[in-house]
Amino acid sequence: MEQKEVDDKRIDFLKNYTLNSLKLTQDKWQEFLAVKENHKIVGNFFDQADVSNLIISRNAASQLVASLTIPTTLKNKAVSFLKRDKEIIKDHSIRNLYVGDLPASSASVDVAIAVIEEVIYPLLTNKDNMKGWPKVVSEDVIKQTHKLKNEASVFGGLIKGKTVLPLPENAEVLESAIPVCRLSDTIDSKLMHAFETVIIDWTHQISEVLKKDSAQPIIDELNPLPKAEFDFWNDRLKNLECIHEQLVNPKVQKMAEILKTAESVYWPALRNIFKDVKEGLKEAENIILYLTPLQKRLDEIENVEYSLLPSHIKAVMYTVALTWANSEYYCRPERIIVILQEISNLFILKTENFLGPEEVMRGFPQTDEMLGKIRKGIVTLVTLRETFDQCRLSMDTFFKGKKTKNWEFPSHLVFTRLDAFLQHLQQMELFER
Repeated sequence: MEQKEVDDKRIDFLKNYTLNSLKLTQDKWQEFLAVKENHKIVGNFFDQADVSNLIISRNAASQLVASLTIPTTLKNKAVSFLKRDKEIIKDHSIRNLYVGDLPASSASVDVAIAVIEEVIYPLLTNKDNMKGWPKVVSEDVIKQTHKLKNEASVFGGLIKGKTVLPLPENAEVLESAIPVCRLSDTIDSKLMHAFETVIIDWTHQISEVLKKDSAQPIIDELNPLPKAEFDFWNDRLKNLECIHEQLVNPKVQKMAEILKTAESVYWPALRNIFKDVKEGLKEAENIILYLTPLQKRLDEIENVEYSLLPSHIKAVMYTVALTWANSEYYCRPERIIVILQEISNLFILKTENFLGPEEVMRGFPQTDEMLGKIRKGIVTLVTLRETFDQCRLSMDTFFKGKKTKNWEFPSHLVFTRLDAFLQHLQQMELFER
């Protein structure tokens, strides 16, 4: 989305709903759009068909912030915009969006879900309450009520950053103590269809989880820091653990046995779900195991005086190389490039904060003190660059007793932004000379 589009009907629609719902003034919206990251996220929501959800919330400073996923903790009410289908949003289709409010915490959502599951669902599915109803009406009420219950559970999971797998309609049969070999003979085609329908839903849900890529913020040019990578894998592990716990539930296990015994064409799909989740868990556990030492290294430099940063770079880069050499799942260029780019972003940010953003924007030093700071910044960034090259050349030292896998990817995939920033600092230094 180009800057010139900020006054289009799509933006007006988001603005009007957000400001009215959150009871905010126009200046809050202008501040929101002035933030480059918010502008890009809104643009991605409009222009990318597979981006289905946009959340606008307020941070601790009461500033509006955009995200494409529901924040795991909401301290203030937020608004949500959801696409009906996978589509690019144009002026004429903006009103096709589902819009709604998200509560300040999951507590109210939990209450609403409890009311649906413990009051509305039992009331509307109780056959004693349907005496005298036409069969087609009662069956439709039960079907729609079950759909409401499942949708509420799935939405409640999203609020908490978890994927909830809806159970099939009339799943009470799965609580039966009758052996599967006898039970499968009593399963009618309608119930079997319900089983197979949820498998399709589960396949889509789990595919959405597994296809998420920690590189997305980089692709969206949001300049993420290493924390984004650590949070991504920790959140994925927690979500996959939640999914796995649901899959090993006795009801799901019995459903799997029934489908297998009945030789359903959907049994292989369910088997693949188990396999994919198990492999995903193994991947996330492995990556978190080897990223943890790096996270500790980076946490240490957060509070280090800037002039001491160069002395910590070797330890950070060596830890990245060790992660590459030892992690079964992180020794892929597309993985290591992400964390290296995020480390570069961290050093750029720390350098900007050290120099002062206004000095960087000015383009030339006004004092000898500032010139000295610029030179320290150059030394720090050059040290990071050189240490990367040293690790690349000595990669065999990290692969003890194993076949070496070198960093053969072009360095510009990691350092394009850092090199541009470094060149800017060098030009500032030359200007003073």
